[in-house]
Amino acid sequence: MRSLTYLFVFALVGLFLLSSCKDESTFEDPIIDETQQYFPIGLGKSITYQVDSIIYDPTENSVVVDTSRVYIREVMVDTFRDEVGALIYRVERYQAYDSNFDWEIKDVWSASISTTRAERFEENLKFVKMVFPVKDGDIWDGNVFIDETAIFSVAGESIEIFKSWFYEVISTDEPEEIGGFSFDNVVTISQADEENLIERRYSVEKYAKGVGLVYREMEIYDTQEIDESIPWVDKVDKGFRLVMMVIDYD
Repeated sequence: MRSLTYLFVFALVGLFLLSSCKDESTFEDPIIDETQQYFPIGLGKSITYQVDSIIYDPTENSVVVDTSRVYIREVMVDTFRDEVGALIYRVERYQAYDSNFDWEIKDVWSASISTTRAERFEENLKFVKMVFPVKDGDIWDGNVFIDETAIFSVAGESIEIFKSWFYEVISTDEPEEIGGFSFDNVVTISQADEENLIERRYSVEKYAKGVGLVYREMEIYDTQEIDESIPWVDKVDKGFRLVMMVIDYD
């Protein structure tokens, strides 16, 4: 009777082993979304930009055009958890006024990434920079957390900067020369490209795989001149143009 019990136990063990040793071919490798490399994130990561801007400041008799160039260095220095437990990267931003790069702290932003999207807090504004996987033609509301009617001050003038923004992937995995670097895979995201007789809202960003944001261009213009034949740069009453380009990264 005892030998029968042992045989029964061994039979059960054998059945368990057979059921658990499935053919490896039935298991699928986890899907790796390589498009997340457009928004790389990690402690110690740094990137430096040259930022050129033109600000249009209306006065009583004319519009003063103020041009400037500064350098911005962003470094991911720490992490923390938000109220729902998501991992957030603290991004310290430094500014220099010439190529001697005498850096001084400017402000602190943050960034995060999940399986579905990449987000940034910039000047306390939350942007959904990308949705994953990144594909040509994808559209989304990247400013879903921002009131498009919010008023911002530019040279003392009130402007609805984020009016009529909507995000679209224009191209992916394109080679481009930006800031003296040759990137094999660049995604271009249009954030705004709308205008009417008195307003122009244009914003585009480019991201390189393994590097991140490498180019940003914005044109936020308001005017009272409704003649469409006049170029915007000749009729802007208030607003700005900004070009931000990578010059170094680690």
